[in-house]
Amino acid sequence: MRLPDPSGSRVVLVGWSAYDRPDLADLPAVSNNLVGLASTFDDPRFSTVPPDCVTILADPSRPHDTGIEMTAAASQASDLLMIYLAGHLALGAGGEPVFPLTAAENDPRPGNLALSWVAHCMAQSTARHKILVLDAHLLCAADEVGAFGQILVGLCEQIPGVSTWIYGSADQELYSQPGFTATAMTGAMLESVHRGDQREPELDLVRLHEYTAHVMRRSLLPTPRLYLCEQARLALGSQMGWLALFGFMPVPPSARDAALLRQLRQDAADAERNYHLPVEAADTYRALVVASQRILGPDHVDTLRARQHMARWTGHAGDARRASREYQRLFEDQRRVLGVDHEETVSTHNDIKYWSQR
Repeated sequence: MRLPDPSGSRVVLVGWSAYDRPDLADLPAVSNNLVGLASTFDDPRFSTVPPDCVTILADPSRPHDTGIEMTAAASQASDLLMIYLAGHLALGAGGEPVFPLTAAENDPRPGNLALSWVAHCMAQSTARHKILVLDAHLLCAADEVGAFGQILVGLCEQIPGVSTWIYGSADQELYSQPGFTATAMTGAMLESVHRGDQREPELDLVRLHEYTAHVMRRSLLPTPRLYLCEQARLALGSQMGWLALFGFMPVPPSARDAALLRQLRQDAADAERNYHLPVEAADTYRALVVASQRILGPDHVDTLRARQHMARWTGHAGDARRASREYQRLFEDQRRVLGVDHEETVSTHNDIKYWSQR
């Protein structure tokens, strides 16, 4: 396994969380996807790609602007090109998969980003290794998921030289699971990356897929599908191996990250004092959880405690069902890490019973 060439690698992260459209529900977890991925690529303990080679597009509203960024990355990449897309995915005119865009100001007709255009853009790139990651909420009925999936897989398998990693669910609650700060797939992927001390030092796409699927199966979730192109299969069979997308250097967090944690903890404490603003408190603790999982690790006691506060304020914000499920997932992790008789595990077990009855 080798590291990507820094000067010849480009990563584009695209996600839609706020649509400003009456026909589409917002997906707040996608915003956490982008924050988690961006901060991970910016963390020298994990990233194999320089931060200035990573482009983040949050809630793009114009296909032309999005296309410019993708085209630039595709033309500049000579070694690794990775494009990540998360949000609602629909079947447009002619049955073509499209990502609906955020409504632009003063534009009565929001646009779409056609997946076939992204495929064409990547196929034209001369990068040696090309990866397309799709983490999508499918806009279709439950009995139409199979047909939608066949269209999606058929399109992705036809992209020459591109390996695709796909997760799609028509169940919005399954797509954005309580207890995951990010979406189910991306949250599991980030957890796998951030468990650097519990895995091999470097992760290529195949190993990342395996770890992510393990985390999702542990939560009884469907797992993503990985389709390797011929070039990737040949690279895996060679002595050199494939590219490491993420690594792990066992060094303490940076001073910048330590300062970030202090600030987020202070923000959370300030939010808690405003008991009449529980939504703000829940969101603040959710930001703290996202940062703690990366900086301290998913199993660190401070990360677990931040999740406990996040679940409590989620309940006080009026979503007792989600709070109960967040506590349930926390309880499973506390039982594994702290033990079933630990006082914090026992407290969480009591909280499950309390919120499940609300």
